[in-house]
Amino acid sequence: MPKSKVGNLRGGGGRTFGGILHTAGLGAIAIAILLVVGAVTGLVDLGGIFEGGTKTKSSKVLLKEIKNLSTFTAAKGTYVVNVTQDENIPVVPDFIAAEDITLRGVGTVDAGTDFSVLSTDAVQVDDAGGVTITLPPPVLGDAFVDPQRSEVVNRSRGLINRIGDAIDGDSPTDDRELYARAAVKIEKAAKESNLSERAERNTIEMLEGFLARLGFTDVRITFEKPAPKN
Repeated sequence: MPKSKVGNLRGGGGRTFGGILHTAGLGAIAIAILLVVGAVTGLVDLGGIFEGGTKTKSSKVLLKEIKNLSTFTAAKGTYVVNVTQDENIPVVPDFIAAEDITLRGVGTVDAGTDFSVLSTDAVQVDDAGGVTITLPPPVLGDAFVDPQRSEVVNRSRGLINRIGDAIDGDSPTDDRELYARAAVKIEKAAKESNLSERAERNTIEMLEGFLARLGFTDVRITFEKPAPKN
């Protein structure tokens, strides 16, 4: 019976089959060492290898990703207010000395959630892969009174007022004070509306979609109560 020549097989480069197996074994060991070192240092995530390809993010990593969203403008409210300015002198007819102005102010207020201020325990990932997130209450921004949509619907000035402006060089159409008062009224209207509730709903919907793309389907989101006003 002819002797087996497997042990003496050589590759094209003159290397034996046994030498090839030995080199491959050393390479596998080197790869294993790199994976272990990478897992210890955090450079390599072995979770996907041992969990059937499902990558579970830790609370710390997920918190960082959510904070990177920065400020989310969740809702915008549009409000219309009327601001009047009445200046008259008792017993003097208005056509002689008086100033009556009415501004119809149209403005907007944004409501947003600031993810950058989340505390370290605001995001919790449990063992089952569920996520619980505690958010600060939505913040209402400053009102913006749109000069293109706002208008003075009434302006009546007495004779003395018009003469005085002509002498002093004042502009009879300087309505900055009226716009400032309109902004205050719009901000008050925004606080009394459901703008904050709409912002909460929209924030929840956005985060649920964001987390679903990361593989999370069990998501619980709550908002902290606003701080009591002094």
